[in-house]
Amino acid sequence: MKTPLILLAAFAISSFAAPLEKIAQKQEFSMREVEKLLKRSMDNNTSFKIKDWSINYPKSYITFNGIDISAPKAKEKSSAGPRIKGSVQKVIADYLYFDHSKDNAYYSIRVENVGAVIDTTGEEKRKEPEQKIKIDNIHPPIDNIIKELFVTKVELLLRDLRKENELAVPLIVKDILIENLEVFPSGRNEKKYASVSAKGEVFGGTVSLKGNVNPFHIPKVLDIDLKVENVSIVKLNPYLKEFGGVDATSGKLSVYLESAVKGDIVEGYVKFVTEDAEMIKGWQEGQGFFKNLKENMMDLGLRLFNRKDDDDKVAGKIPFSGKVDDIKWEFWTLFETLLKSAVVEPLKGNIEKSVDLDDV
Repeated sequence: MKTPLILLAAFAISSFAAPLEKIAQKQEFSMREVEKLLKRSMDNNTSFKIKDWSINYPKSYITFNGIDISAPKAKEKSSAGPRIKGSVQKVIADYLYFDHSKDNAYYSIRVENVGAVIDTTGEEKRKEPEQKIKIDNIHPPIDNIIKELFVTKVELLLRDLRKENELAVPLIVKDILIENLEVFPSGRNEKKYASVSAKGEVFGGTVSLKGNVNPFHIPKVLDIDLKVENVSIVKLNPYLKEFGGVDATSGKLSVYLESAVKGDIVEGYVKFVTEDAEMIKGWQEGQGFFKNLKENMMDLGLRLFNRKDDDDKVAGKIPFSGKVDDIKWEFWTLFETLLKSAVVEPLKGNIEKSVDLDDV
């Protein structure tokens, strides 16, 4: 049973690989794992490197140490998609046991200290239709089930290099736990969700994620609740200046996302709440956030709900639904939409639990 273990571990590691380019980064965005990546030069002709690995027998687990991930440079910068440079300190893939009554093999995987720099350099242009593997047509002789996939810490730096002034978002995610994930299921077992949870930090705020996911089933199913709370609006100033020509002196921002996907249909919402936000550059100093928002966003043709101009709390909700293939999940497009959005209504911040797989 060592063969499925080796394949499974290799699959988990290689999933990080994507094209990349080494570009200098401003010090204030650097975290420990990310800083190591930015200082390290990798061979552009290498998909990934492993410092060393070992197999523990008879306990049946494999350990990989010092994984560096890269790929060749894109020939045409303008047509390149996101490029990734990554490193993983350690991966431990453990074969647990085999259930002969169900023909199920069970594993656990532990990933320690991941660092990644993800660069967006241009709009992706596909000359040929994307080739997709029809997973529902793959029927292995056994079911491989990851009882527990645990990632201790991921440090990400998301950079938009299309802008004249480089923009970057530092994100730390901890304690990522996925349980009972079927990899390329045979179809013999009842289709189930794998539970997922994680927590993190971004711009002085907290991130929490809970939900149920099964990306290997066709039709796909996904049910996620994401909270990003108490982000410092002052730390968003580089982006506010780029997108709206404004400057914040105070305030907190919280963002909530709830979504459900079944088959090719997705439904959900993104909601944001700001508190005690004050803007000066480009807006009139001392006025409430909502009044400034109303006066400066009218040219976008956005409908604003009637509220008192002196309100210091603003909430907006962006519902979405439709076919998965028609939705643009590009990170920077979503990020800009959230910062520019002014569809305002008096909503109480928090996950509403209004979207469920049964509703889709």
